[in-house]
Amino acid sequence: DFVRVRGAMLHLPGKDKMRMASSSSGEKLVTMDRVLVAATPSYDLYRSDGTKIGWIEKKLISFMDTFDVYMEGKGGFGVTGLF
Repeated sequence: DFVRVRGAMLHLPGKDKMRMASSSSGEKLVTMDRVLVAATPSYDLYRSDGTKIGWIEKKLISFMDTFDVYMEGKGGFGVTGLF
């Protein structure tokens, strides 16, 4: 199943959100909401019911786009690639 991402990267309070939905059913799966005060671009991850499930932070120093992904209460992992 593929995921469709919709949103805006305007860097304005309350406007910098992305929503991921299933492309087959259209069901909203996750909302990514930008953290306003952070050293690097960071997003909180929320389920469709509003429960926070984790967050994503972009690495400050890296040769490629590199992100750390953290799950609430479970630790994290890194993601590197072309985005």
